[in-house]
Amino acid sequence: MKLTILGNRGPLPLPGEACSSYLLEHEGHALLIDAGSASLPRLLEHVSLKELDAVILSHLHFDHCSDALVMQYSTKTAPLPLYCPFEPAPVLDALTGFGGFEAHEAAEGKTVAIGPFTVTFGPAKHPVPCVSVKVEAGGRIFAYTGDSNDCPEQVDFLHGADLLLADAGMTESAWTAASPHRTPKMCAELAEKSGAGCLVLSHFGPAQDPGSCAKEAAGSVIVSGAEVNRVFEV
Repeated sequence: MKLTILGNRGPLPLPGEACSSYLLEHEGHALLIDAGSASLPRLLEHVSLKELDAVILSHLHFDHCSDALVMQYSTKTAPLPLYCPFEPAPVLDALTGFGGFEAHEAAEGKTVAIGPFTVTFGPAKHPVPCVSVKVEAGGRIFAYTGDSNDCPEQVDFLHGADLLLADAGMTESAWTAASPHRTPKMCAELAEKSGAGCLVLSHFGPAQDPGSCAKEAAGSVIVSGAEVNRVFEV
């Protein structure tokens, strides 16, 4: 599988950047995982909307789903499968009311086959319903935490990922047990506990630098900041 970082920011993009959005490809098939603000033009540099097998939204906060709203203008005549939590209901209504998506609920424990991909949804700890995502194809495993603070149940769910993409959106000084995100160091601890082969950090706040975050998370697991347009082999 090939992972391309389309956007790595939250809750809003910096100039010239985009919010959380990731393109996963394998043998001519493609999944879009999250569609944050300013990510759609970046997606279209790599694939057309007709080439997508499905769109997966980890949750319905705007920095993860806003560009899916305008995707509907091109997908209305051939709706795309959309997998996402079904709350908050007003956001789901906006995403599905125009007819550009065929909505399927992404719920913890659910597994679906999408082209060559086997996709399983797992737990996350966030203020709105959110799922972590595990994708298997070609004998490899890609895993994504979604937006999540410390969530012990994710250790087992994400176990054995060849590449773990993790939300590192909190600084050490700002983090509390009620925060919506992990710190870079917490992401490294999760990667080690779950046996990930490689850790890629994302969802950086406006004050966070991807390279500095990678240094904070340095340890026994190979760590990288998810710079925009960077490509990773899973």
